[in-house]
Amino acid sequence: GGFVSLHSSYFSGQFFIGSEDKEGLRAVIDMNKNGIPEVVLTTIGNIGNHANHHRSFQIMEWDGAQFIDLIPVAEFTYSLSSLNVADVYNGDGEIRDTDGDGTLELVLTNGIENYYVDAGPQRERTDVWSWNGQAFTLSRWGFSPPVYRIHAVWDGDDASLIGDYTAALEFYQRVIVDNQLLGWSPGQLWPTSVYGNAPTPTPDPEEAMRLAAYARYRIMLLHAIQGNWGDAEAAYTSLQTKHPEGEIGHSYALLAQAFWEEATEDAPYQFSCDAAIQYAAFYQADILSSLGYAVYLRRNYAPHDICPFGETSIGD
Repeated sequence: GGFVSLHSSYFSGQFFIGSEDKEGLRAVIDMNKNGIPEVVLTTIGNIGNHANHHRSFQIMEWDGAQFIDLIPVAEFTYSLSSLNVADVYNGDGEIRDTDGDGTLELVLTNGIENYYVDAGPQRERTDVWSWNGQAFTLSRWGFSPPVYRIHAVWDGDDASLIGDYTAALEFYQRVIVDNQLLGWSPGQLWPTSVYGNAPTPTPDPEEAMRLAAYARYRIMLLHAIQGNWGDAEAAYTSLQTKHPEGEIGHSYALLAQAFWEEATEDAPYQFSCDAAIQYAAFYQADILSSLGYAVYLRRNYAPHDICPFGETSIGD
């Protein structure tokens, strides 16, 4: 006989609901095929001076007594507070079946940073949130094709994380041999006027050799975790030969050595990954600084990202 509040959400900061007539209630549809429709809501928060913004997606389901969130808290979000949302940056999303299994996924298409010169080597990214039986979680993601060599490094590392070792190997090989990939510098994307009287930045001439050394380390790692001991040994030998002491990229040869000294054919990576992680933790400036960029949309590399297959890395 009257209106009752069944759900309310609190968003801190400057949020916009109803802009462009599409925020708020976006869909009521049974995404996980359990006979109960999900409610999909969106909000836009904190629009910046140059129209940069995050759009947050919320998926809820009625459990007979209340609405429950089906996205885990802060699983993958740019929000300042811990919310049950999936964020998309300068973009939007759609609901569709991407893998033909009958359940529907939330597909988010991210744009790039507007205006800021220090935003790093960017590309558009697509995130796919899938039903895993209990919640909608980030199951896979993908980028537009690599333009810069660091892109191929990141794509190889991402493919490794989701177990697509064939794709990972191809990306790492491109890092080494593809001369069409560019070295990163903001000056390639921005006019000279942005820098005032300072010279336009140029690509680091040592970047290609350093990233090639890292790619050889990851190729060794890929073969080791798959039990391809002969191929792993060949990759290790190549890394040591091409990046000896005094040469660019030698720090990754030392990283590989830390891994290799603990590896055995029966257990080629479980404990040796821990040794590599410890080495990276001690020499972070040499190992990690070339892989991420201290920019607004940066890729943050931690020591466990160097070998995310060992005992210490599980659950990190």
